[in-house]
Amino acid sequence: MKILFVNTLYAPFQVGGAEVSVRTMAEGLVTTGHQVYVLTLGYEQSVRRLNGVVVISLKTKNLYHIEKSAGQHPIKKLIWHLLDSGNPFYKKVLGRLLDKIKPDVVNTNNIQGFSPSIWKTIKSRNIKLVHTMRDYYLMCHTTTMYTKCGDCQQLCTACKLTWSIKKKYFLLPDGFIGISRFILDQHSRFNIGHQKPQQVIANGLDNRNYPVPRIKNPHDEVVLGFIGKVNRQKGVDFMLGEIAKIDTHTRFRVVIAGKADPDFINEMTALYEGKFEFSFIGKTDAQAFYRSVDLILVPSNWNEPFGRIPIEAIATATPVCLADKAGLAELYDERYMWKFEMVENSLKALLEEILAHPQVIAAKSAAAAEAEHKYAPALLNEQLSSFLLEV
Repeated sequence: MKILFVNTLYAPFQVGGAEVSVRTMAEGLVTTGHQVYVLTLGYEQSVRRLNGVVVISLKTKNLYHIEKSAGQHPIKKLIWHLLDSGNPFYKKVLGRLLDKIKPDVVNTNNIQGFSPSIWKTIKSRNIKLVHTMRDYYLMCHTTTMYTKCGDCQQLCTACKLTWSIKKKYFLLPDGFIGISRFILDQHSRFNIGHQKPQQVIANGLDNRNYPVPRIKNPHDEVVLGFIGKVNRQKGVDFMLGEIAKIDTHTRFRVVIAGKADPDFINEMTALYEGKFEFSFIGKTDAQAFYRSVDLILVPSNWNEPFGRIPIEAIATATPVCLADKAGLAELYDERYMWKFEMVENSLKALLEEILAHPQVIAAKSAAAAEAEHKYAPALLNEQLSSFLLEV
């Protein structure tokens, strides 16, 4: 089968889990004999081959490349998002590529920067089209449906405007994939996707190069870890507030890894310095980080569609304390995870119980080391191939 993936960014550009997941899928399908192409956005048009995948970059046809959005004037951003809701300027170049490649199926993923108008060009050539829902872009121009006030239950005025342009394209895909049941259900609330075949296919994790898992067995000190974007959306403020209230005789410390705004770090430091031991270490090697901590904390103030951190942690035998929310809740496995609510005192009480009986960390770590690999790329790519053929 000849498959064309479309994703806003692709290696070496990487912002989040979508880029990792699409690359894992694409390279995995090459190893099973499929011809795989990826269409992405860049600063110049180019074609290259990366691990068997033909990667085609198109020059951005909007006011600026999506990576340059920070610091842009609000009026310029507004124009960018309006154009992005139905951008006609990829029609010719995309049409020429489709005529040359002649894919059997196109699987679009993150399409902010391309706009859903590319679906019209794809379907005009009678090519099978499947869209994978990885974020909330079709409803929300920021892709998150989250503001400083919390999760958005309805569309704001700005999103209603961009949604009104996008919605005319929603019936074009032949099928929809969600990386969780939650994200499929969220789109169905806005009449997106439920009219067509659907399937949940999780993100894959290639752990073949991971070191042999080391069982956690803390004695003198328990090291709690967080890794990811260090901000309120990810729930770091909630996490630190809960930890600050812990009453325990067990020695512990918290290590926080990931990119953070200096103002946020200063604010959290001012609030909690001296109440417990914690450190911000910035971006670091994820596998080394998992090996250096005893358990991973995964809070979230927003509705995470999935959650790459929990499955990476489990692959290193690092047990996880997981927010029982949105797509994260679907990852929960009691053998090697704990769960908590994003409400006051839930995480506090859970951590107090764990710290009172730290031997449970070793038990869950051992269970993680023995667990079957639910997110093996070969398994998930088989699900994907079957769905692409059946739609």
